[in-house]
Amino acid sequence: MTPGWSPSDELLSRFLRADCTSDESRAVQRWLAQSADHARRLEGLRRLFGRSEGSPWDVDRMWEKIRAETLDANRPAVPHQALPRRMPRVAFQGRSWRTPIAASLLFALIGTASWMEFRSRTPEPAPTALDVTYQTRRGQTATVQLSDGSRVRLAPQSRLVIAAGFGNSLRELTLDGEAAFDVRHDAARPFRVRTATTVTEDVGTRFGVRAYRSEQQVTVAVSEGAVALSRRVGSEAHQVRPTGVLLRAGDLGTLDPAGHIATAHGVAVGRALAWTRNELVFAKQPLSEVLATLARWYDLDIHVADPTVAAHPVTAEFSTQSPDEMLQALAMAVDGVVERDGRHVILKGRQ
Repeated sequence: MTPGWSPSDELLSRFLRADCTSDESRAVQRWLAQSADHARRLEGLRRLFGRSEGSPWDVDRMWEKIRAETLDANRPAVPHQALPRRMPRVAFQGRSWRTPIAASLLFALIGTASWMEFRSRTPEPAPTALDVTYQTRRGQTATVQLSDGSRVRLAPQSRLVIAAGFGNSLRELTLDGEAAFDVRHDAARPFRVRTATTVTEDVGTRFGVRAYRSEQQVTVAVSEGAVALSRRVGSEAHQVRPTGVLLRAGDLGTLDPAGHIATAHGVAVGRALAWTRNELVFAKQPLSEVLATLARWYDLDIHVADPTVAAHPVTAEFSTQSPDEMLQALAMAVDGVVERDGRHVILKGRQ
């Protein structure tokens, strides 16, 4: 392990799934033993796999025990100095919440070093590669750094699956929800994003994909470079796809339930990607679609008590940092008023 080496989020995800080679596992163990912040980063990544059960654990104490079982086992004791807390590379944001560290994670981290030392003396079969899944909840976003240098930002209630063998010959992901992609182009290894109905292939770009299963269409917005958008006809990576369309910067492509692709040129794609700047922008959109989006972002249950309000299209800009200001702006957009009780909100017409 070279000085300053840091594992990618993908490698740490495979480490949590026990999907690493012996050399990779040992490298991650040595990296974990270097800093309590490394253990915090691993815990932050683990949270993206979903809430685990078990008793709460202190990350600093967990790190100290990892060192005791690995690097510090044969060294004289030295006074412990608290290290400054830094943000993990896998960053997620949202409403204030805290997930306990499962006891199984602690035991896995402590036990892997001695277990791998034993395994190094005996022949071992090559591990079977597994898909890696990241998932956000309502009111939560996440930024994931891929092993190829590309970066993905996940919107709330989104699920991203990194295919096993990512980066070998293909770089393939599957998305259910919404994400923004900043792709490091590599002509020899195509970068593809699959949804339930589409395949989007990078031609060197920044782009966003919105593909919630609860919505009627898939939308792809290109801010830089170009992508090829086509209708998905199968689940296998090698399966031939029908000819699609080429979307360039400033283009917005949509695929409807019938499988038809429409392209709009010279549009303000910044609106579709405004959420990456902590803004939500709506232009004459049905209230039902707006409420579904706001429910994901603010973790609110918003009910419409007046049919006249429900008929209003919405044109508004909301800041994702202020739910109260958002609710007031929503009320103004539909000429109504709001009543809030915690997460429950009632939207109705003015008396």
